[in-house]
Amino acid sequence: MRRYVENKVGKRYLPQLYCLTDDPRSIAFDTLPSKFVVKANHGSGFVRVVADKKIVDVQSLVSECQGWLNIDYGQCYREWGYIKLKRCLMVEEFAESSYKDKQARSAENPFVRQLRKRPGHAWKARWPLPAS
Repeated sequence: MRRYVENKVGKRYLPQLYCLTDDPRSIAFDTLPSKFVVKANHGSGFVRVVADKKIVDVQSLVSECQGWLNIDYGQCYREWGYIKLKRCLMVEEFAESSYKDKQARSAENPFVRQLRKRPGHAWKARWPLPAS
């Protein structure tokens, strides 16, 4: 996808890519800037924004990333586009304006999507109505 965007509109629209890996233990956290984003390519919601790496629990983040990689999003959610995708993690530049825009859009949206897993059941999605 990055190559496609670069070819269509130019590299300037892409955040800087610091690391691309299929093993979260290989991420060189000590070389990353103080703010960055970690995300997986094979599903929705596999994103962790690190606004201050001094306070991030690296072991917890590595474990979370490994958990993402263990989920077969295509099978779990019947999303055909993800079924044969090679799973990987991307560590990218933190784009302050995008993060603030997303927070603002979320604040304006009264509906919230919650995903939870119950023992023995698939992930369940709920969209609660806002309090009136």
